[in-house]
Amino acid sequence: MCYASSLTIDIVTDFSGGNLEKGALRPSLLRNIGRIGCVMKVAILGASPKPERYSHQAQLLLSEHGHEVFPVSPTGREILGVAGMTKVPSEMDTVTLYLGPDRLLPMLDALIEAAPRRVIFNPGAESSEGKERLEAAGIETEEACTLVMLRTGSF
Repeated sequence: MCYASSLTIDIVTDFSGGNLEKGALRPSLLRNIGRIGCVMKVAILGASPKPERYSHQAQLLLSEHGHEVFPVSPTGREILGVAGMTKVPSEMDTVTLYLGPDRLLPMLDALIEAAPRRVIFNPGAESSEGKERLEAAGIETEEACTLVMLRTGSF
């Protein structure tokens, strides 16, 4: 669920320090303005209780950003105080993948059935077959790093 927020931008500064014309917005900012003030339901497919795993770090950072997280793993164990599950629930805004293609493909039908709005293929989780099937089902896909997206405001 997203809540509306008002936003006024007078000057946009790019990372090189130069100013764009007043009122001008870079395409990356235009894409993300709609997400400002947005709290999402995010399933982490490949969630792990091990702190050194990127999926664990993503769960922490997603929670810090106020998103509602749903850790999904083969065991369905609780992770970071959040009840775990063994399959992706329906009505997810985003599913962030931390599974290699060999582990993802057998679960793809269930993921498509859950019908999330978007699926993020984190580094190492990329799958051309998975991407094609998700997009054919009308699910938006991205090949990106959830941790970087959260830290740069592009999640």
